[in-house]
Parts: sequence; structure tokens; C-alpha cells
Amino acid sequence: MFPSGLCFSKFLQNEPNFSYLRPHTNAKILLRMRHLLLTLALGSVLAAAPATDTWRDVSPHRSGVIQANGIRLHYLDWGGTGDAMVFLAGLGNTAHVFDTLAPKFTGRFRAIGMTRRGFGQSERPDTGYDIPSRVSDLVGFLDALKIQKAILVGHSLAGDELTAFAMAHPQRVIKLVYLDAAYDRSKMPAASFEKMQQVVMASMFAKLPKLPPETTPLERDIAMGKSRFGSLWNEALEAEVRENYERAADGSLKRRLVAPMHLLIGGSQKAKLDNETLASPALSFFAQSDPLEDVPEEKRKEAAEAARAVAAYLDGEIASQKKNPRARVVVLEKANHYCWFDRGDLVVREMNAFLEGTAEIAVRRTIQNIIAADNARDLEGVVALYTPDAVLLPPGLAPIAGTAAIRERYRGLYANSLPRLNQSIEELVVREDWAFVRGRTLGLFPGGPNQPAREIHDKFVMLLSRDGTAWRVARLMWNTSKAGN
Repeated sequence: MFPSGLCFSKFLQNEPNFSYLRPHTNAKILLRMRHLLLTLALGSVLAAAPATDTWRDVSPHRSGVIQANGIRLHYLDWGGTGDAMVFLAGLGNTAHVFDTLAPKFTGRFRAIGMTRRGFGQSERPDTGYDIPSRVSDLVGFLDALKIQKAILVGHSLAGDELTAFAMAHPQRVIKLVYLDAAYDRSKMPAASFEKMQQVVMASMFAKLPKLPPETTPLERDIAMGKSRFGSLWNEALEAEVRENYERAADGSLKRRLVAPMHLLIGGSQKAKLDNETLASPALSFFAQSDPLEDVPEEKRKEAAEAARAVAAYLDGEIASQKKNPRARVVVLEKANHYCWFDRGDLVVREMNAFLEGTAEIAVRRTIQNIIAADNARDLEGVVALYTPDAVLLPPGLAPIAGTAAIRERYRGLYANSLPRLNQSIEELVVREDWAFVRGRTLGLFPGGPNQPAREIHDKFVMLLSRDGTAWRVARLMWNTSKAGN
């Protein structure tokens, strides 16, 4: 899968707006392509707002503008408490691209998305698109919000900013998360990328949706985004498209100007960013797919050599990242570049596991120990993992309170069967001396002389309290459900 900001064909497959065509290897040629495509696809820059447009941004964020590094930067704040988690969008995108992802972390972190200079509601100066300036923007942004250290999450081209920031300011980095973003663009085979761009672009032109002449530019953008993303289209992508427009004085919608793309790409290509020796802990997702999948067979053959060169480059970048002992690499096969849209559960689960601190790890260990004690029928071992005043709330039965009652409950279970259980954690939140855990228990009680075997498909909610450096269960509630529910 192509990293955006690194190749044009990745954008053509995945980006939500045609205004973000990406010059890099031959800026003049691609700028002419951009002009042609905009002329064909979008028509006039000004358009009346659709009379029946009732769309509303439903993402739970606050919108703000802050002065940083001498320019105005727009940001979204989804709230939350704990360490700051700052999301940085790829080339052509704004913070809205994280509208569905960022809220998933507000139980543990303060989630904020910054829109880089030149896009959305952020200021669009003529200069400052090199890597040092973009890093200075991020420094100024964090300073303005009084954030000393942050978890940085970057998509696509934002990976350059993550790496450069971590190299220059390691003391301000908690952890790094790269969403198909950890590439050294100075090494890319430019001629091969350009060849593939031409092939994919020609195929894309042939598949543009046919729309009535009276269709407004905004409606065209949305229709084309839906055509390109298919079932992955969502409110975050629509918010992205709409963020590219602003209301003119006469009430019409006007397309916002965007940053000089060739300066952004050039800035990234000139930077030599060493992800292999980066000292900050990093989680790197790589989304892989065939960029020529939808290209006609004869055109695929035409671009075959270029495709091999590009694939070798991308494989080399993954191998380089794997050499870093402080990096965890997750390769997503046949995944969209916007991997949190089509592999959302996996991406969130991997991020949560990577971002866990010592408290979360200790809580998870307590739950693992409960399951291990259950499967070993270790009565005293499991009872020791509960607080003296713990309460069990089984479905349809009276509460079981205190150490003695809990011991008898487990004694009865173990006397009649040998459990074969495992648990999956779906949510884990730690606040000071308390932890909340939600998940599922799956497995089998084989049964015994007086009890038939039964499958376990329980959903549970658990509260744990801190006891020194250990965690013990204070409350456990569960119910039963059928397999798959």
C-alpha cells in the first residue's frame, strides 16, 4: 500500500477530496493534471449551498484556533483526561479525518487533532512547508496548549513530522503511533512512482461517477468520495470533504485554498529521517494492498516493472522499521491506507495495548491470573485476587459478598468440573486507585458426576482496586449470552 504524500496513486485510491492531488516527482506535470482534474470534476469554485443540506458534524469535539509559530492553527479537542494524545493528519487531510478514531481514547487520554498549516481552517502562508518548519509548528502548538509531553499519532505524511519531532525533542515524546506513516521518502524510487501515478490516474478518470450538470462542487466531492471509498465512507470522511469549503459573504460555498503541495512533498523528500534508530517507543502500522488492483490488465503489464520497484521500496521500509528494538510493527494485508476505517477494531486494540502504562499492565495481569487460577482449580490462588469486601453479582442470583462466601462459590465450581476458560478485554480504564474493565469470558466447564458440561459466553464488568503495587477485584458482574453475541 502506498503511503500518502509519497505517491499519487495512493491518493487516487483513497483520499476523500480531488483538490489534494500530489505533485512530487514532477511538480509541473502533476500541477497541470490537478488543474485538469479539478476542471473536469468540480466545475466552478463557487456554488450555492444545497437547499436540502441538513448535514451536521456529530463527532463530540470542540473546535478552536490557536496562534503557534507565528501562524493560526485550527484544532479539534475531543476532551478526556490524562496524557495528551495529539493526532496529525496526512497530506490533504484535516483533524476531522480522526472524528471516529480519536473519541475511542478519551477514557484514558486527552485527544486533540491539529490541522497543519495550509489546510482546512489553519492559516495558509506561502512558505514554511519544510520539515523543520512543520516541527516548529507542532512545538508551538503544544506550547500554546501547555502540553509538555504527548503521545503523537500520525497518518501518512504526518509520519515525517512524528519522526523529526522525536529526533529533535525526545524529552517531549511519550510514545509514537504511525498509521501507515513510517517511511523515509528520501529513498523512494521517483521514476517508478511517477509511472504508476500515470497508469492509476488514467484508470481513475475512466471511472469518475456521472453526475447531472446542476450538481454542485460539494455534492460532486461527496459523490466521488463515496464512489472511491465504497462501504468505508463515513461521517469523518464527509466532514473532511466539507472542511474544504467555507461560506462566502453572499451565502455561497467557496472552496478553500490549500497548501503548495510541491513544497510539502519536497520538504519530506529532502529530509533524511531514520526510523530504524529512533529512540522513542513506536507502534507502526503498515497497510499493504495492490495499487493496480482496479487497473485494466494491459495497463497492469505496462506498469509491472515500476510496481516491482515500488514494492521493493515499501518492503525495505518495513524491514528497516523492524530493526528498531523499540518499535512494534503491525503489517495489515489488503488494508486501506486509512487503516482505522477498515481495520478499526484491530487498530484500536493494538493501540490500546501499546499505550498501556504500568498500571494497565498490572490490571491486565490480575485478570490473567484469575483465569489461570480458574483453569488450575487453584482455590486459594483465585480467592487471593479479590479484596476482603469484594462482591460477585451473578445473573439471576443473590450477591455473593466477602472472602468466605466467594471461597465457597469457587469451591462448588471446582468440585464439579475442570474449567477451560479464557478472557478478552474490550475496555480498560485506570483512574488513580481504581480500574474499570469490560470484556468477555469464553470457554467450557466440562462438567462432572453431578453437573452437565456447559459452554461459557459471558460478558463481564469488573472493578478493581489498587493494593500497593497489586490490583484486586472489588466487584464482578456478568451475564450469559449466546455464542457470537
